[in-house]
Amino acid sequence: MSTTILSPAVCFCLVGALAAPSFGRQWSQQLPTPTPVLRSVQMRSALDVLTAGTVASDGLLRHSTNGSTTWTDVALDGEVAAVHFLSGGVGMVAGDGIRRTDDNGLTWTVVDGTSALRDLHFATAAVGFACGAGGSVRKTDDGGLSWSDAGPSGHSGVLNKILFFDALVGWTAGAGGAVFHTTDGGASWTQQVTGTTADFTGLTFTSPSEGWVCGDGQVLRTANAGVTWLATAFPAGASCRAVRALTGIRAFVCGDGGTIRESTNGGQTWTTRLNDPTGDLLDLDFGDFFDGFAVGTNGATYRTTNGGASWSLVSGGGSDPVPYLYGFDSTDASHAWAATYLGVWRTDDGGASWASVPVGALTIYRDVAFADDGIHGYACGTKQATFPTVAWTSNGGLTWESFALIAFFDLLTVAVADPLTAVAAGETWVRRTTDGGQTWSNQSPSPFGTYHGSTFANSTTGWIVGTRIKRTDDGGLTWTPQTAPGGTLRDVAFVDPSTGWAVGDGGTIIHTTNGGANWVAQSAPGATQLNGVSAVDASTVWIAGAGGYIAFTTDGGATWTTESAAGLGNPTIMTIDVDDQGFGWIAGVDGMGVWHREASGCSATAYCSTAPNSAGSGATMSVFGSTSVSANDLVLRVQACPPTQNGLFFYGPGQTQAPFGNGHLCIDGGFFRLPIVATNASGVATFGLDVTLPPSAGGDITAFSTWNFQFWYRDPAAGGASFNLSDGISVEFCP
Repeated sequence: MSTTILSPAVCFCLVGALAAPSFGRQWSQQLPTPTPVLRSVQMRSALDVLTAGTVASDGLLRHSTNGSTTWTDVALDGEVAAVHFLSGGVGMVAGDGIRRTDDNGLTWTVVDGTSALRDLHFATAAVGFACGAGGSVRKTDDGGLSWSDAGPSGHSGVLNKILFFDALVGWTAGAGGAVFHTTDGGASWTQQVTGTTADFTGLTFTSPSEGWVCGDGQVLRTANAGVTWLATAFPAGASCRAVRALTGIRAFVCGDGGTIRESTNGGQTWTTRLNDPTGDLLDLDFGDFFDGFAVGTNGATYRTTNGGASWSLVSGGGSDPVPYLYGFDSTDASHAWAATYLGVWRTDDGGASWASVPVGALTIYRDVAFADDGIHGYACGTKQATFPTVAWTSNGGLTWESFALIAFFDLLTVAVADPLTAVAAGETWVRRTTDGGQTWSNQSPSPFGTYHGSTFANSTTGWIVGTRIKRTDDGGLTWTPQTAPGGTLRDVAFVDPSTGWAVGDGGTIIHTTNGGANWVAQSAPGATQLNGVSAVDASTVWIAGAGGYIAFTTDGGATWTTESAAGLGNPTIMTIDVDDQGFGWIAGVDGMGVWHREASGCSATAYCSTAPNSAGSGATMSVFGSTSVSANDLVLRVQACPPTQNGLFFYGPGQTQAPFGNGHLCIDGGFFRLPIVATNASGVATFGLDVTLPPSAGGDITAFSTWNFQFWYRDPAAGGASFNLSDGISVEFCP
């Protein structure tokens, strides 16, 4: 899109295609919570252990003083790759720079800004080294207070590990089979011949002559300080991320697939000591000949107390705790429940934390639904290898009762008519309770079908959908078939007994305004498989499905707008639940867990800078009325302009601050201009925005969209360009 000012005294024109509005609210993952990747472990004694790594993009330090019974976590800004503590509470971490603490990690000071560091080691209390990208080696002689360059001259490859036997003798190893040796504390380095191009990620020495390196499935050993490096008989295809030697001939290697291997004969043979394929192990350390720790992905921390003969998981580890979420319900912005193959998960703080609530015997729960009171809830599913199961709660999901029904058909969906009345449907059968779940009667709505979704519009009127669609007007006691276009339906939502939507296979969307007597097909761009629908009102509806697909409409389904969730990827979303403020959740399979959408702020926020004009310090924007699209009463206002001058309000999707005329252009990505207005004698201008009449195609103002507004005005008395602009104001619109 190109923008042209034909004449600052006459008009403000634009040419070309216009960008779409911004949908400012973001989706973020709530469950499972991100797990740390632990990259470094240091044992100061058998009981005093430090591990370090990264959670998302932030650093994490974990410290135990009782051999892993309890851990204290310290969050750090930026990534952390290595940790090394000295005595007296002094310690360092390296990664995005080097940080130093004097109080056992309570407070930290950045002492070196070198980025992408991979390892850290102190030879003495004063002399330490760090290494990383670009062949970087940093050295301190004062206990980490200051650092200087000490790297191999001319080397630019990544150095992953560094180790010093004393203040003078040390090695560093990294990409391309590189191993460098120094005998003068890093003043000069000699590259050693390894005979491989493996990327070394592990390095250990037990004496000035005996050492090991490993990486890319190779483990090498030297007995002469690295003059010669010889390959060991490490198993073909095995992984090695780190190595720790206890003697010149005895060493442990950890790697991908949760493996730990030991050699007691200089690498001639290797014995597997651990094989836990739920994660990768990235580092290990021993405090003595008996006590050791290994750490890695998913926060996995393993411990041995018998010299590595066996290892026990003491923290983290395992696979995704909630890989399959099938059903979801919420009663307000704080309380929600998710049905999973592990039971039912519950939150009462808007998803900041989730708890798995035991719900009887192991059952694949397919759906969960709560009455509006937030107290009475129901879940249904299949008890593994046996009968379908129903469960109920009368205390908000803190505890549940359940039992298996004598049938051989899965229950896939549940809906609540009132606190004591609910129906559960699935393959062929519909089950109904009128006493809060204590008893369930069998309904068999002929003709039979398989039902994946259900809902009640009030205490009597409801629908079940799947291979067929049926309606009840007596709280689920009897059901009447309805006819609808499309294939198998997966979910249904009604805002009242007349108005509803159902979605399903092949991107099917159907809509009714007469309670299902007639259903009309709709379509959303890019939808191939829809599994969830959430209807806010007769105009606003959200849908979701395969490929991480999310879309909404604010005109009853005539048009649909897709919305993306950064970092979500392409999982299959099984359910969506959004309220009238845009606050909502999605949940599904393929490891996506639960994602949360912030509530629409329905707010107006000033941004960008105004500039002085002939009337004073500069024009500023404000709004009054509401940001509700349905209310359609927003008024734009600008003040502190030159009096009785022409100008115009304009809006666009993006934000910037670029010199323009005598002021700043605050809108980016194309813009739409509104009719010319004149400032009054006080330098004020207003314009009543009509969201039903966009100035041109592409300028539609819809619920959940964010647009940025600014005012352009003439100012001949100021000279220069003879025109100026106000600051900007960003408006997020509500339904």
